Amino acid sequence: MSALLKLAILLPCSLFLVALIKFLYDYWWIPLRLQRMMNSQGIKGPPYAFIHGNNKEATKTTNEALSKPMALRHDIFPRVQPHVYSCVNRYGRNYLAWDGKRPELVITEPELVNEVLKHSVTTFPKRKPTVFLTGIFGNGLVTALGEKWVKQRKLANYAFHGESLKNMTPAVIASVETMLEKWKGYVGKEIEVYHEFRLLTSEVISRTAFGSSYLEGEKIFDMLNKLSIIRSRNLFETRIPLINKLWKSGDVLESEELSKGIQDCVMKIVKKREDKVVNGEADSFGNDFLGSLVNAYHDSDENNRLSTEDLVDECKTFYFAGQDTVNSLLAWIVFLLAIHGDWQEKARREVIERFGNQIPNSEEMSKLKIMTMIIYETLRLYGPSNGMMRRTESDVQLGKLILPANLDLLVIHSAPHHDPQLWGDDVHLFKPERFAEGIAKATNYNAGVFCPFGLGPRNCVGMNFATTETKIVLSMILQRYTISLSPTYVHSPIPYITVQPQHGIQVILESLHNDAFLYDYLWKPLRLQHMMSSQGIKGPPYSFIHGNNKEATKMTKEALSKPMALRHDIFPRVQPHIYSCVNKYGRNYLSWDGNRPELVITEPELANEVLKHSVTTFPKRKPTVFVSRIFGNGLVTALGEKWVKQRKLANYAFHGESLKNMTPAVIASVETMLEKWKGYVGKEMEVYHEFRLLTSEVISRTAFSSSYLEGEKIFDMLNKLSIIRSRNLFETRIPLINKLWKSGDVLESEELSKGIQDCVMKIVKKREDEVVNGEADSFGNDFLGLLVNAYHDSDENNRLLMEDLVDECKTFYFAGQDTVNSLLAWIVLLLAIHGDWQEKARREVIEIFDNQIPDSEGMSKLKTMTMIIYETLRLYGPPNGLPRRVAREVQLGKLVLPASIDILVQNIALHHNPHLWGDDVHLFKPERFAEGIAKATNYNAGAFCPFGLGPRNCVVKLLYDFLWRPLRLQHMMSSQGIKGPPYTFIHGNNKEATQMTMEALSKPMGALSHDIFPRVQPHVYSCVNRYGRIYLAWDGNRPELVITEAELVNEVLKHSTTTFPKRKPTFSLTGLFGNGLVTALGEKWVKQRKLANYAFHGESLKNMTPAVIASVETMLEKWKGYVGKEMEVYHEFRLLTSEVISRTAFGSSYLEGEKIFDMLNKLSIIRSRNLWNTPLIDKLWKSADMLKSEELSKGIQDCVMKIVKKRGDKVENREANSFGNDFLGLLVKAYHDPDKNNRLSMEDLVDECKTFYFAGQDTVNSLLAWMVFLISIHGDWQEKARREVIEIFGNQIPDSQGISKLKIMTMIIYETLRLYGPSIGLMRRAEREVQLGKLVLPANLDLLVVHSASHHDPQLWGDEVHLFKPERFEEGIAKATNYNAGVFCPFGLGPRNCVGMNLAITETKIALSMILQRYTISLSPAYVHSPIPYITIQPQHGIQVILESLHNDA
Repeated sequence: MSALLKLAILLPCSLFLVALIKFLYDYWWIPLRLQRMMNSQGIKGPPYAFIHGNNKEATKTTNEALSKPMALRHDIFPRVQPHVYSCVNRYGRNYLAWDGKRPELVITEPELVNEVLKHSVTTFPKRKPTVFLTGIFGNGLVTALGEKWVKQRKLANYAFHGESLKNMTPAVIASVETMLEKWKGYVGKEIEVYHEFRLLTSEVISRTAFGSSYLEGEKIFDMLNKLSIIRSRNLFETRIPLINKLWKSGDVLESEELSKGIQDCVMKIVKKREDKVVNGEADSFGNDFLGSLVNAYHDSDENNRLSTEDLVDECKTFYFAGQDTVNSLLAWIVFLLAIHGDWQEKARREVIERFGNQIPNSEEMSKLKIMTMIIYETLRLYGPSNGMMRRTESDVQLGKLILPANLDLLVIHSAPHHDPQLWGDDVHLFKPERFAEGIAKATNYNAGVFCPFGLGPRNCVGMNFATTETKIVLSMILQRYTISLSPTYVHSPIPYITVQPQHGIQVILESLHNDAFLYDYLWKPLRLQHMMSSQGIKGPPYSFIHGNNKEATKMTKEALSKPMALRHDIFPRVQPHIYSCVNKYGRNYLSWDGNRPELVITEPELANEVLKHSVTTFPKRKPTVFVSRIFGNGLVTALGEKWVKQRKLANYAFHGESLKNMTPAVIASVETMLEKWKGYVGKEMEVYHEFRLLTSEVISRTAFSSSYLEGEKIFDMLNKLSIIRSRNLFETRIPLINKLWKSGDVLESEELSKGIQDCVMKIVKKREDEVVNGEADSFGNDFLGLLVNAYHDSDENNRLLMEDLVDECKTFYFAGQDTVNSLLAWIVLLLAIHGDWQEKARREVIEIFDNQIPDSEGMSKLKTMTMIIYETLRLYGPPNGLPRRVAREVQLGKLVLPASIDILVQNIALHHNPHLWGDDVHLFKPERFAEGIAKATNYNAGAFCPFGLGPRNCVVKLLYDFLWRPLRLQHMMSSQGIKGPPYTFIHGNNKEATQMTMEALSKPMGALSHDIFPRVQPHVYSCVNRYGRIYLAWDGNRPELVITEAELVNEVLKHSTTTFPKRKPTFSLTGLFGNGLVTALGEKWVKQRKLANYAFHGESLKNMTPAVIASVETMLEKWKGYVGKEMEVYHEFRLLTSEVISRTAFGSSYLEGEKIFDMLNKLSIIRSRNLWNTPLIDKLWKSADMLKSEELSKGIQDCVMKIVKKRGDKVENREANSFGNDFLGLLVKAYHDPDKNNRLSMEDLVDECKTFYFAGQDTVNSLLAWMVFLISIHGDWQEKARREVIEIFGNQIPDSQGISKLKIMTMIIYETLRLYGPSIGLMRRAEREVQLGKLVLPANLDLLVVHSASHHDPQLWGDEVHLFKPERFEEGIAKATNYNAGVFCPFGLGPRNCVGMNLAITETKIALSMILQRYTISLSPAYVHSPIPYITIQPQHGIQVILESLHNDA
């Protein structure tokens, strides 16, 4: 018995020992031996880790790489395969890695890649697929080996050979047309194309290979997609055979279930095909891929017959590969074309050239060279395959290496595709031109460098099908749409089976309006460009729709963004695009104003010829809408007979004798101006404005016998129209769009034109009334008199219409004032800096007139002055050129010009040409005109024509405010040690701030970091680091002292009602808050604050608690449906906080105030868009945003007054005894108060409502969202907060008493407010000279207190300033801030602190308590960390979390 017992013990022990030895042999000895063997051949790699190999490390690096989006660049290798990228850099191009205990030779060297793939049937066959890859492809073509693979490949070759592809083309086209029909509804909107192409490619493979549709195969695609996700999840999962046999993971079980489901679906499709033959509905199983498979399935020869499993596996393979590969390829191509518009344009031109507007055909598709280059470059950067697995079945040589049997080989495409040694330093740039001479030349004839579809006998059988499908789809899209990348796109390539965009690819579509539109905006411009080029006329290439306008706008903005040195070479500044093109393309070149061709002429001989024939051969071109608003169809713009009639009138009004008669009026106007100038002797004076008043007075007196005051409104409106016109100089106008939608500028210009007409007709009526009333015998002999006479002419042929009369008045009001104004101002500038010529001119004047008033006779003798005028006109003449057009095909010089081409004679180029005027062309030298214009121009009239040529020739405060004052104040502050970015004329630092903000917000934050200061206020962050905690900045010409020093913050905010009141809000902020509590000043603020204090005091807050709880319960009831799912909480809290403020303050609901919240949100976005607008520009014209904000403010007022009326009606109808005790009730009471001193106006009531609707919702919304974000990534603090809530409330509803005891939650709230505070900064101002600390501040200096800086300052909070550490507030705010109140003031400080602070914190505590009682919260992987500053700091893409229920009931 004892022997048996010993045997019973010994046998299991022996078996265990053998098993252990075998286990250690397989999992320890063999890996170490093989590692040593490969090391001896120079193949290194990461060391083998017991059981797991390198899988844990690979998983960790992959998770880290994919945890956040990347910048918008194409260097994706470190992201999609970070473990390979790291090892290649560390161990070389070929290295040994470990998939569990399986050795894997990773190969990225092109020569070895080539050798492996070319022998992938014999020497290096496929390795056995993983369980999850088998789930997707089964034992189909992708994974099969030996004879089975040969049989399957034959079937596939037959199905996808050249003739078959041609037969598939109609099905592909039909599928694309269906998609594009749907896209019509997305024109001008954002569309996510990856999903669109998913549906398209699913439909295409269903139609072409399986003779069905996407809907029929939808379940299969869905299940294959799930299998793909499972596979990627388990890519580095270590599998131990015995354990995996005994225990199946959830993923394994799910993949088996999905595989079974796919088999059932496939067999249904097969049975349907079989039934058609059985029932006589079809003669055969068909010639498509499925037909070939079913034929083989029923083959009588057992050797050729397919089994059910094989049939299903083949279908799975082609359903997946036929859809997934092309889906990714199309999506990445569209992404690349969306950001590389030049290549999009090149591809479109090629498509139009090949197909026009016709459907693509097979023959021409093979000729799409540019598109082929784009496809190849996309496959290089975002190739469909992450790698190819092979293995060695026996010992074999590869290059110089001896490889043992059973060694896996992993060929990595990403590495050679992104290798700078193979492709050059621009390897990560999108440069399709590298494939211009084909793949072989691009890869230097090394096939292993570029093989996105594999290589050798096992290359992808569907490669040609994928390329053909891609070309058809892209061609049809480019025929119809332009594509631009949406701002919401987040660049996050992620590796599944193919490289896919994690968050999709969002683009904006713009229709090309096929047919006439494409002809006008693409074909015609390209044809004309070619025609002119053949005659030697070059120019900047035409860009679709916009022509050269975008480039011209950009160059002009850059040139005008800064002042120039005091020199006269103004051509590169005022017309930089023309200056650049003249230097690049020659004196005459072709440019594009949208789709309108414009021959720019700067050659004097051609200019002369054009202008001398400007009535017949080269008439005026039709003016733009904005020029029409200024001149109407007056003398400047009229054509034909109308121009002749108008010219006669003007010639008569301004002939020699008339000019003599005007002289006294001119002299009287000048004397009035000079009388005023006596008060400026020895002082600075701005003359441009002075001459503006003078010339306005002169033209009013001489042409209209009135005065500047009478025509003031007209001059003002014409000036506004002039500004609008200059703003839209390079605006591309598309007729259909401009008819359907009028911009703010168009609407304003129409309104101004109507206003001018009304003013002119008043002046005309006054003149008519004088005759009617017998005060005058005639309408007068001045210009207006002639016009009114013509207006009343009995002869219809000579009669002026009212519109013509008005247009003529507009023309002369504007031209008669503007031209002389500029000329006088520039002459005075030139004489001021050239004293010698000032003295010469003075001597001449004294010699001719002495001290007498000038007379007509003497003026003709002013030779020196005439020379000065000519030289001024040459240097600072009208800069915009003389536009003409070609009425019919005509010859100009040696050029043959087609009809309808515009001509622009560019005076400024002629006037600043050193070939015409000599090397001193940019110097002020009036003596060049000493012998007259003809001699000065060498008798070439085209060289100098400031007022035109031929029959159509032409009949101080700003500087102080925008230059002198800023520079003086900058100097004053600098003397006190306050530095800052230098003041830039007009714009201050706004352009720089705008650019920095746009750059900072253009991409998500690199990591899940709380260091948001450099992102949300990059300009302040940069300046604080550069200039110190206090610095001077410029909002336009408004000086702004930025304060981040805690002591000064404290001092400013504590005296914010007296010494440092609020500054006047911008238009966008006024739109949000009106003149409510946030923005009001003085007595008005005191009155509003009293009302608010009463509404939000302690007892009132208690009464609000039930409404808050009820709102939260409604939200949480909805949340039950999201358990275990992803949910976006920022939007959820938006609805909650809107409901709470509606209930508590206004006794209504979110639904009743929904429109108000929506309009306030739009105003908030407008405000953030206009944060850095330059004040001067805002004063001069109303932007579309200004107009929109006015419209929204009006809408809010209407909505608020409806709510107020509803409250008033209840009292009136005796449904209520009073207006109520909530905030709205108090406001309505004050609105009806009999005491005028206490009564609120309607505007004040609306503004208060706006303030509390917005502030009461927005602040708490952001606070709640950021708190949930923080506790979702800091689970320990979430748990601490939950414990505290359960300890105080259990599962009961929170109550006021308990809320005050939530110490941990209070700490979390404070820390959230510190990191993601609701207010970015507080604006104050110094109304009078005042001392702040050691500084003496001048009056009218704005102060900006920036919270972000002090809240994120390591000197105040320590090195852990950017970490979430609520414990820092454990002993309260005072201790945390070292008793310095200015360090932490998220709700402000002093008398103007936030009145709703207690409500905000109470609401936050209630909401968080009730959430923590029910759920645990974790951050979703989909979350993208992009804080963005609106009024508060908000999450740009929302905050996505996963909820898990705590199962309260159980």
